[in-house]
Amino acid sequence: MRPCYFDNNATAPLDKRVLQAMLPFLKEDFFNPSGICRPAQNVRGALRKAREEVAGLLNAEPEKDIRKIIKVLPGIITRIKKNVSR
Repeated sequence: MRPCYFDNNATAPLDKRVLQAMLPFLKEDFFNPSGICRPAQNVRGALRKAREEVAGLLNAEPEKDIRKIIKVLPGIITRIKKNVSR
C-alpha cells in the first residue's frame, strides 16, 4: 500500500519535469544570479526565462508581478492539482 502524505503546507511533491529543469542549477550552475561573472549572468538569464514562463502561464507580467506570483503560487498549484485529479 502506498503511503498518503497530507501535510503539504510546508512541502509538496516535486514534479519530475521541474526536477529535471532544476538539476543543472543544483549540480553545476549554482551561481548567484546577482553576480557579475559569466556563469552568474547565464543563471540570471535562466531565472528570467523561468519567471517569464510562469508569468505566461498566469497571464501576468514577470517584472511587474513576480512578487505577487511567488506569494500566491503555492495556492495556485494546489488548486490546479485538485482540478486535474478530479
